[in-house]
Amino acid sequence: MAISPDSSHKALEVPRHLDSGLGEILCDDGTLSEQDFKRILAAQSERGECFSDVALRLGLITELEVRRALAIQCELSTSLPGNPSFSTALSMIHRPRGERAEAIRTLRSELIRRCFSKGHQILMVAEVRPNDGANVLAADLACAFAQLGRRTLLIDANLRDPQQQSLFKLDRQRGLVDFLKGSCNPQDLLQTMPGFYHLSVIFAGHPPSNPQELLSLTTLRYLFESVQKAFDTGIVVAPPLAHCADAQAIAARVDGCILSTRRDSTPLSDIEFAAAQLSSTKAELLGVVLDS
Repeated sequence: MAISPDSSHKALEVPRHLDSGLGEILCDDGTLSEQDFKRILAAQSERGECFSDVALRLGLITELEVRRALAIQCELSTSLPGNPSFSTALSMIHRPRGERAEAIRTLRSELIRRCFSKGHQILMVAEVRPNDGANVLAADLACAFAQLGRRTLLIDANLRDPQQQSLFKLDRQRGLVDFLKGSCNPQDLLQTMPGFYHLSVIFAGHPPSNPQELLSLTTLRYLFESVQKAFDTGIVVAPPLAHCADAQAIAARVDGCILSTRRDSTPLSDIEFAAAQLSSTKAELLGVVLDS
């Protein structure tokens, strides 16, 4: 019986959630030039195809190169689950197939659709009251976006009670406070996370005596403008809205906000108060996350 040459070979299919990061991997290893990358993006926007499909159709890469990059991207999508270098509170690392991790991915998809697909790049994650979950939510979201292959920067702007250094278990003497005071450049503060190809963090630094005044400086706006040029996604952790006005100063400079609340703990009146506080800023309140 004759066998058709195509019947034993299935065309390469790349899942869309992995395809998004292939371009950067292929550029970083020299397979694609910057000019090739821009050419693929232009063709991709015209026809709505996947990055890998366009690159293959144009003959700029081979199927073997796609498979190699896909293997790297698949490794990134789990990013060292169970890594003891990070707090066990981070579901995207220690329980990547758990219920909470899947909920984070669903939230990520909604944020891409409602915020980041519109050209917005910086999201603020705030909580109504202390311990309402904003710190862990922001860290998990940052990991989730990085696992998509998006260049992601997590900024801890909770200058009163910073938590990101504890979550990522890294000792960093300088942080956002030092930049806002003008004593260093943002590049000096970037901390790359072990095992995460696309995730960087700027920690808060030592809590200052005047956090609201520092966050109100135009220096913060300059930082966010730099983030928009160097990263695909910026996630900023803010202090509790019910305890201080710091989050409003941050919200005035970001594209969108989400509120983290606790099930059976955060009063509805507090949520309404927080929403009213944000309404005076330009940032869009994208939603309220109910954590358990």
